[in-house]
Amino acid sequence: MWTPILVLALAAQISAIQGEVRDAQSHNVIPFAKVTLASARTTVDWRYSDQNGRFDFAGLPAATYYVLSVDHPSYNSVELDGSSLLAALPALIRMELVPREKPLSGSTVSASELSIPKNARKELDRARNYVQHERLDLAEKSYLKAAALSDAPEISVKFADLYSTQRRYREAETLLVEAIRRHSNAGDLYHALATIYFAQGRDDDAVELAQQAHVRKHGIADVHLLLAKIQLKRQNLAGVADELEIYLREAPAGPNSERIRQDLAKYRNRS
Repeated sequence: MWTPILVLALAAQISAIQGEVRDAQSHNVIPFAKVTLASARTTVDWRYSDQNGRFDFAGLPAATYYVLSVDHPSYNSVELDGSSLLAALPALIRMELVPREKPLSGSTVSASELSIPKNARKELDRARNYVQHERLDLAEKSYLKAAALSDAPEISVKFADLYSTQRRYREAETLLVEAIRRHSNAGDLYHALATIYFAQGRDDDAVELAQQAHVRKHGIADVHLLLAKIQLKRQNLAGVADELEIYLREAPAGPNSERIRQDLAKYRNRS
């Protein structure tokens, strides 16, 4: 029987929680699930599951009764209360989500629905003008207005870039992950998130997201320039050349294509 004294005694021994999120039917991992750790109905911390469905919380306060919850737009939410959570620890916590019977409204949209209406486009133009004049506070307000008018991925990408220039990486990550949860096939969102991770030195995470961008429909070939940079940091010259080659296949007449061709020849000769 779980008594308050026993729960607190066990909780005092817990300083970290590690787990994974999987589909209860297919058992496939679920990335970008929001995992929240709460105590006394107050959020202690939260994060998104990574590309392998994994999550972890470290440095937790001692003697606290925790509740772990997971949600994702395509699945029914699930919760693990304090006693069940404590019983499972210190093993890896496996959270299994059951798919929703019907997609949430707006989770699947057509290309026409993703086009940006004129009023939202005007706000994007205003934001761009404010950024050029270093009025980042006003640019943020315009991006917020644009996002309220349209759910187009392009808005999230540009908005996240504004946060990134200010090193507001957590806000940029949250913005992009929430957009990915709504538009899981929009490759440019994965590229934008990969860029945020790269700026923080999270190269492994950046590679995973950039590869996800490549296999999805995307309009920005620069994802391969990002991968080339990472391969160069790792001194993998053949990998650099491979990524530059893919870039040229996707953007043969791009503004940087001639320079990229010269770089490709250089790295091919050195690899």
